[in-house]
Amino acid sequence: MRAWAAWGIVGALLGLAGLLAMGITGSVALSIVAGGLAVLCLGAAMATGLRVRIAYELNAEALLLRRGPVEEHLPLHQVLDANLIDLKTAKDYVQQHQEANAAGGRRLMTRYCGIPLGGLHALPIGLSSLNAQHFRRSLVLLRIRDGSAMILSPRHSEHMVSAIGKALDHSRRLVL
Repeated sequence: MRAWAAWGIVGALLGLAGLLAMGITGSVALSIVAGGLAVLCLGAAMATGLRVRIAYELNAEALLLRRGPVEEHLPLHQVLDANLIDLKTAKDYVQQHQEANAAGGRRLMTRYCGIPLGGLHALPIGLSSLNAQHFRRSLVLLRIRDGSAMILSPRHSEHMVSAIGKALDHSRRLVL
């Protein structure tokens, strides 16, 4: 909702600026340009609202990963550990795994990460703007027993790492 509000405010300000410019100069061209920019703001707000939502749910046996209608269950006994990593480290990790995959390496899943970390999706955003936008945000690296890994982007990543660590400790105590 914040994105809708922000784009709505920007669009309204542009519309008012266009009307003000038309009143001062008497030219309709400036109001048409401002109106076009306001329509672009509305389009950006709609595109923001249509993004696929990613959700995580942790219970005693598994981590449920959702991306829109797609769900995947990751049993906790398959998880080695969960770690906090920053965006720069995550980007480097993705690049190293992409190179390793080209040589027949292990699988890295970023399908349940809402922040583009590699490939063509990160290209339009750019490394500097991505780091500047989310400089306080950390991601969660899950290492899986089969040698694969997942990078997740929960809103409160430190809480997720803590909850997964506690669940892993609890499940390991039950096995012993």
